[in-house]
Amino acid sequence: MKKKLTALAIVFTMMLSLIVPMSALAVNIADDVAGTEYEEAAYLLGALGIMVGDEESGNFRPEDTLRRSEFAKIAVALAGLTEVAEGQTATRYPDVVKGHWATGFISVADSKGYVIGDDTGNFRPDDDITFAEAVTVLTRVLGYEPTALDNGGFPSGYLVTAAQNGLTRGISHAANEPIKRGSIADLAYNALSINLMKKVSYGSNEIYEVVDETLLEDVLGVYEEYGQITATNQSSLKGESTLKDDEVQITESDKGEASIFKTGGNVVRQYLGYNVVYYYTQPKANSDKTLILVRPNTAKMTEIKIDAENLSEIEGNGTEAKTLRYWINKETDKKTQKLSIAGDATVFYNGVATSANEYAVENIMDVLTTGYVTLVDIDKNDVYDLVFMTKYVNYVVDEVSLTGNKIMDKGTNPSLKLDPTDSNLTFSIVKNGVEIGLEDLEEYDVLSVAMSGKTPDESSVINIIVSNDKVEGVIAEVSDDKYTIGGNEYAASESLYSEFNLGLDDEGVFYLDAEGKIAWFEAKSTASDNYGFIVAADMSKNIDSRLEIKMFTKDSETVILNGADKIKFNDEGSFTGSEILAKIKASADDNFAGISEYAQLVVYDVNAAGYVSQIHTANDNSANQTELKDKFSMDAKGEALVYKATANKLDKFNLNNNTVVFDIPKSSTGTKTDEFAVRTSTMFTDKSSYDVTIYDLTAELVANAIVVMNSDGETDVKSPVALVDKITVTKNEDGDEVHKLYTIANGEKIEVITEDTTVLYNGENMVEQGDVIQYRVNSAGEIEKITVLFAAANANNQESFKTTVDERNDIELVYGIVNKKFSTSINVQNANGINNYATGNAKVYLFDASKTRNQVSLVDASEISKYDDADPSAVFIRVVENEVKEIVIVKLSDTVSF
Repeated sequence: MKKKLTALAIVFTMMLSLIVPMSALAVNIADDVAGTEYEEAAYLLGALGIMVGDEESGNFRPEDTLRRSEFAKIAVALAGLTEVAEGQTATRYPDVVKGHWATGFISVADSKGYVIGDDTGNFRPDDDITFAEAVTVLTRVLGYEPTALDNGGFPSGYLVTAAQNGLTRGISHAANEPIKRGSIADLAYNALSINLMKKVSYGSNEIYEVVDETLLEDVLGVYEEYGQITATNQSSLKGESTLKDDEVQITESDKGEASIFKTGGNVVRQYLGYNVVYYYTQPKANSDKTLILVRPNTAKMTEIKIDAENLSEIEGNGTEAKTLRYWINKETDKKTQKLSIAGDATVFYNGVATSANEYAVENIMDVLTTGYVTLVDIDKNDVYDLVFMTKYVNYVVDEVSLTGNKIMDKGTNPSLKLDPTDSNLTFSIVKNGVEIGLEDLEEYDVLSVAMSGKTPDESSVINIIVSNDKVEGVIAEVSDDKYTIGGNEYAASESLYSEFNLGLDDEGVFYLDAEGKIAWFEAKSTASDNYGFIVAADMSKNIDSRLEIKMFTKDSETVILNGADKIKFNDEGSFTGSEILAKIKASADDNFAGISEYAQLVVYDVNAAGYVSQIHTANDNSANQTELKDKFSMDAKGEALVYKATANKLDKFNLNNNTVVFDIPKSSTGTKTDEFAVRTSTMFTDKSSYDVTIYDLTAELVANAIVVMNSDGETDVKSPVALVDKITVTKNEDGDEVHKLYTIANGEKIEVITEDTTVLYNGENMVEQGDVIQYRVNSAGEIEKITVLFAAANANNQESFKTTVDERNDIELVYGIVNKKFSTSINVQNANGINNYATGNAKVYLFDASKTRNQVSLVDASEISKYDDADPSAVFIRVVENEVKEIVIVKLSDTVSF
């Protein structure tokens, strides 16, 4: 019972997530103390910020010992002096080094007489504290040192006194052995509720008495009460609730008075109807009461949770008492258990009290085809008074619209709108026991959605539990809608997308809901295996006639592969080399008839000897353009598909960093592969059109492989420009001579080699220092194509001083002199007139051929100067979509004029 208010307001800066249910929502208590003798102490001390779990693992480590410095912090926190300690910077102990994390705590504990150091004057901060030492310190914090001294002093007097006042209640420990963290938690927990001893008479006749004050209430300003939660923001025991999102109503056990509390950011709605023990603060008499911890009062109530699949039958109708029969484990139990439900039991469906007949207790078997029921006996008379039915519908996040407050499902569910401004809707999203927002959701998160209505639009309350659990592997066994993956058995959720039709040997990623059931399946794609383009094929002419395939691989290499004696073809069986030759001829791609009668993209495997052991030709899936499960598929052929750089799409087809792009010119004739290349999606130029074939399309319309038939080989006009510094001759990994280009691009110095020694030529002339270029690399990261935007040789050529506009790509290339300079922009003059360009976000480079070293350098806009005949210079500017991307300052060898 609350005794009185104090003026001391404590700010808890180290609080854990405080509300930990026995049921569905997350448990934030450390796993290594949950269900142990230390659980209650760990909950409260964590809520008070006095003892918290390990920062990295979250474990409480009850069996570990504790250092003396760590215990000094606990003692000071119990005494309500944490803020005082944080302002201390030194101690009188020589072995507490400057800057030690516990300096302030040790200093305060010393000044208050809680600790006194050892006989040598040291504190020994890193030594383990013993049971006797810990008891002594807390005895002093509680004010009982006079009694302890009368009882014989250290250690026996303190131990006797602690036994008398209840400090060591329930704790058995050797006095001189290091005390474990679990026992320390129990000591601290006991200390919170012991009546303090205080000096009540001063002078020559000092008198100490036990007073009606405790550390919890009178020092920390925290009150402990018992009661029943009778309303939350989502529902009351009678139905609707008018409470705000951060409010809860609790009816006190002793007085029967209902009070409104602030939740303090904690999730308490799952305790609606429960008998609880709760802790709260109230700094002033008329201020809000704010909860810091709520725990089910298990001494006053009983709770049982039964999964829907373990419900057996319900007996009784209307207002008569009901008997529920259930299995603890349907698969292993020989007989059912039973329990009684009060005839007037309050029923909740997905968190909201309801009297609707369809949710009546006698209909529980029809309502809960999935999910679970939680039953609560609030007075321990073996008759259950509260019935909480929870039924989930699973959503698998496809995308989230923050502007529309919507969650889009990968399956067939309608979008889920969670508008925080909707006064008719209360919702929560909980992940790992912590409430999160829409912005925290990620693709493939599985949402177990409990709605108070049949649809989101009909619901006033929506509670969501988020799971990102998944298992990767192959279904090895199937039994009664359960699947064995990696040695563990998983059931399929009721909401599992029916088109998956899971079966043996299905391989991929299985996404699990909050109940650990399979909610979504992402099949392993063949796209991660060996794509190859068959250039030609024939039977060898030697005695051991064997299939030979000329293959252009996804590694951009041309190889001759021999076939195994028997080769699997499209999972149809095994065939000889000559049979395979006929099959791949029959499936050849007509687009490449000029290459050979066998030309096409395939997926293939080789055995340990390097022989082709399996070939998959593409299944024509162009009529569906949806994912073809476990098959290599050709999903679309398109002419003049436009590439959109901002979305990384070819028409409606998505590309990503893993998309393999075979650049095979349709005009190719013969079996030479000199013009073939394997690239990534970076080869595509914004707003350009391409003739392509799309392969292995996923459900999200991501192309895993593409064959491009009309690549123009040009560089991307919107990629950063490079200012050439120097060019050298070197050798690549194969020992072939190539060029190495030293350049500045995208604000940094870059070195990159070429594909061969012909790439860096602009017509008949090789690029040179001071040239501004763009380049494209192949799959090996070697330059295979360049475009020259500005030639240093033409720096003084009057005809070069102009502006070139590419309207289709919204790009300007400007070369001119600076007419005026401002703080964030410049006026540039050339044959097209005078125009102003912002300099703030541009990369700025300098080319000065007159220098003997560092002719090419990275500078900033301060180096740009107004044109001066005594030191003539010009600027090359590239503008993309009205934004200046790069400015190159070019020092001129002669004057210019307009």
